[in-house]
Amino acid sequence: MDAKKQEVAEVQAIKGINSTARIRTPRNTFRRVSKVAGLLLLIILITVNSGFAAFLHQFYLKWGTPGSGDGQFNYPRGVAVDALQYVYVVDENNHRVQKFTFDGVFITKWGTQGSGQGQFLYPQGIAIGYEGPNIFVYVADQSNHRIQKFDYNGMFIREWGSNGAGDGQFNYPTAVAVDATGNVYVVDTNNNRIQKFTSAGTFIKKWGLPGILDGLFHSPWGIAVDPKSNAVFVSDTGNNRIQKFDANGTFLAKWGGYGGTDGRFNFPTALAVDEGGNLYVADSTNNRVQMFDTNGIFITKWGSWGSGDGQFNGIYGIAYSSPDQVYVSDFQNYRIQMFQRSVVVGTEPPQSSCPFVQNMDEQDDISTLRELRNSIISSPSGALLATLYYRDAGEISSIIAGNPALQEKFKQLVSENMGIAEALLAAGEVTITAEKVNAIVATLHEIQAAGSPKLQADINIVLWFIERGSLLEEIGITVGE
Repeated sequence: MDAKKQEVAEVQAIKGINSTARIRTPRNTFRRVSKVAGLLLLIILITVNSGFAAFLHQFYLKWGTPGSGDGQFNYPRGVAVDALQYVYVVDENNHRVQKFTFDGVFITKWGTQGSGQGQFLYPQGIAIGYEGPNIFVYVADQSNHRIQKFDYNGMFIREWGSNGAGDGQFNYPTAVAVDATGNVYVVDTNNNRIQKFTSAGTFIKKWGLPGILDGLFHSPWGIAVDPKSNAVFVSDTGNNRIQKFDANGTFLAKWGGYGGTDGRFNFPTALAVDEGGNLYVADSTNNRVQMFDTNGIFITKWGSWGSGDGQFNGIYGIAYSSPDQVYVSDFQNYRIQMFQRSVVVGTEPPQSSCPFVQNMDEQDDISTLRELRNSIISSPSGALLATLYYRDAGEISSIIAGNPALQEKFKQLVSENMGIAEALLAAGEVTITAEKVNAIVATLHEIQAAGSPKLQADINIVLWFIERGSLLEEIGITVGE
């Protein structure tokens, strides 16, 4: 096995490493620890203190033309991606669902116009749910005022709903989402409410009434559920805003307003959440996608009106697929576009939402961190570790924000590490003490202990780099006596 294959095999095996493994502390290992842990901490500090989210979405591929043949569309609406990377598209005016490989190769289709089981009448939203090893597809069959459930090959399982305003009834449902435990959330658009069901369609609860106050809606259109926190995001389309709720419908936050500037909307429709809790919003009439953190802080945007690659003509469906793909249904261009997400270097971000950072007003310090960020992420090792961090940015921020003791540690580390940042920029190298290294490593372990299995696995990759130690010689952080 050549060196490259050996390295790939080691990375692929990393999830088997014990997340609580001790780190050896001989002097030469301290030097390696300092380089990796110090780098990651600086990336964290740089990102948190600058509000930098480091996401770029580049056009990758597209498929679809107008028509009714396989792989053609007559107004594509909702789009969803399952754990096997299959892509499901609601083909509204063809009254069907089409299934593709991740790169747009047609696999199968189901549905015809009608009101029978497995038929549709102007279907809209689509979502994927899991029950054990089984994959299920839920479709908001809008003009039949019902939800239909299928297996992943399109075999009909069940349906529920009828036209009305009672519990379990709908008045033009447009979107559906499924949480990590299998509960199904439906946007009951013309009833201006959200309804929650079991995976078998048993009514659980509802919330929402017409209006502009918190928790009220004006023709809501899209919905997404964070699989980690079970936070529920709703596009309150007629009010041109996003509202955030807990799984029981308790109002948590809102943002938006009419307009075309960052963080404002013109007819927001579909929503999607990534593995870090960040939210994608189909800002339909602005012909763009906007990305926010879980608290509504603007991160980035892309798109404009047109028919070129990366342009849109109405957006009514969006889906995120790990690792780092975003699928968009380009409504009146009769196609699906896929974008690849990657790390950005040098973007000027907005203010961070982290609570202890909101009080920072030392703009010189923030500028220093941004400059160092660009220098570190420009290196191959820095880019790799930055990618791991950015993938978990939402969860790391939530862990820090919810732990006052950890917030205090970060306040101290922010202050102390400004000297490290300045020295690295000035001389290209810096020496720190073993005590500092231990504090950094302990902080990483504390974050890991509070994290999800995925975050723990990603930090294990960092620990693997600590043990290997050979990839970060260019960073220039060493440990003194």
